[in-house]
Amino acid sequence: MTIVKYGFVGVVNTAVDYGVSMLCGYALKLDKRLATALGYASGLVCSFFLNGKITFRNMGSPLPFLAVNGVSLGVSVLLVNLLLKKLRLPFWLAKGLTTLVTMIINYVGYKTFVY
Repeated sequence: MTIVKYGFVGVVNTAVDYGVSMLCGYALKLDKRLATALGYASGLVCSFFLNGKITFRNMGSPLPFLAVNGVSLGVSVLLVNLLLKKLRLPFWLAKGLTTLVTMIINYVGYKTFVY
């Protein structure tokens, strides 16, 4: 059941990220890079609180949470680059496969170090 809750929270976080990015980029006419960063940050904050309340039922510590996400981001960038350059996968597929890997990294990291 924890995995299902984690997936649900992930969908909500993604929606928050996308929604804030679009609001900032189009409605507020902010620079698209800034809009993307604000959306990502909003999704990250949402993830911390919702995973604490819903998924793990324990409010963890923000520093290990940020560390896990830092590792996940690094793996994401390296893996997408590898899949694009070495395997010559299309970006949508490389990003999709990488997302699956980072979801696992985040789940294990959250369960082990954060919550």
